[in-house]
Amino acid sequence: MNWRRLKNIIWKELLDLSRDKRTIFAAIIVPIIFYPTLGGLIGYMFKAQPAYIAIIDYDKGEYSEELKNTLLNYSKYFGNVNIFTNYTSELQVLENPNIDLTLIIPKGFTENITKSLNGVGIVYIKPNVVSSKASEALSLVEMAINALSNNIVRKRIKTAIPNVEPERFLNPIKKVVEYIGPGGRAASPEERFLFLTLMIFILGLYFSMHPAIAFVTDSVAGEKERKTLEALLVTPASRIEILGGKLIASLVLSGVAAGMNTLGVFLMYTFLFGGLLGVQIPIGGGLGLIGIYAIDVFLTVTVTVSIALLLSTVSGSVRSAHSNATALTTVLALVMFASIYGDLEKIASQTLPLLYLIPYTHSVLALVTFVKYENGFIYSVRHLLILAIYTLALITLGAKLFSGERILIAKVKRKGRKFKLKLFA
Repeated sequence: MNWRRLKNIIWKELLDLSRDKRTIFAAIIVPIIFYPTLGGLIGYMFKAQPAYIAIIDYDKGEYSEELKNTLLNYSKYFGNVNIFTNYTSELQVLENPNIDLTLIIPKGFTENITKSLNGVGIVYIKPNVVSSKASEALSLVEMAINALSNNIVRKRIKTAIPNVEPERFLNPIKKVVEYIGPGGRAASPEERFLFLTLMIFILGLYFSMHPAIAFVTDSVAGEKERKTLEALLVTPASRIEILGGKLIASLVLSGVAAGMNTLGVFLMYTFLFGGLLGVQIPIGGGLGLIGIYAIDVFLTVTVTVSIALLLSTVSGSVRSAHSNATALTTVLALVMFASIYGDLEKIASQTLPLLYLIPYTHSVLALVTFVKYENGFIYSVRHLLILAIYTLALITLGAKLFSGERILIAKVKRKGRKFKLKLFA
């Protein structure tokens, strides 16, 4: 291999890349803008969007008033919650589609509770199924009802059994919750959000794959369409040098994209939790997880580049190369979305071992195993090495298929066969 020729090809590819402003913008600029904006927007929308709760009180009794007051007091701890007590019928509530939950206190609620020690009051809770804040409103209402129920039971205990301490009577079992991390160690407060952290990182992995596809598919198929590949093939550069130069230039893009993606996702995480919780939560896993994520993004993009380069080599046009690469990587990346809703390692090891054949499975497991096991770094490195092996295998296959004669005349042969078939039909 002649390093001077290789350097010239790399420089040529980088010049082509620099002219493709859309690819550079999508791969480098978009992550640093899109991810923080998305995190800040979700956090802001969650924090700024109020929850509307309508209370219809047909009872007007002692305990209905106490329930409303309890609900108002608890709402202070739930952020932006508006409670309306001026509605007198369900029809009025239906006229306002912004109501997230309706609490109906029927007539006789207080009387049913106070008539005996076995008295039970009934309330009707109607969350709006199309509301994004209905679950938050439901949690608030249930918390207020539980608080009032405990208060009523305390009063009954004092009346029926004055010598018994109500708290011990209500809570004969004391629970102590201790969150643990890998190896049984005590988990830090931020590690309680590791599931959400991994979900954000996995989504970041998926969105990092696609920008480089446009440039890579153009590197071979585009030159065929522009009729510049022939001139490149007749130079003294070997097929390996040509393909290697294109790949290395793509890896430069991958490296820069990985760095920007990591920074963008980190900012997204910061803004998202700042909006959801009102406080900044450090990333569980610390700098180690951030470093693994950066390497994981780079290798995931590299595998995607290798797939796109392979398909670009055997495709007849940029459009077909791009569509085929996008379709294939999207199908393979379904494991990323599956991992958000389940433990991919359990599924792969117990029911679907074929998932290990998909490179993006290892992209996910490189992150999951890092935080799951006590020696997670070792497990994570294994999956990162598998990603690197996939890349080398795909590059080797692409090099074998990158035959100048096959690339230049394969399409002509197909046309020739079609022409002969038509001629002798």
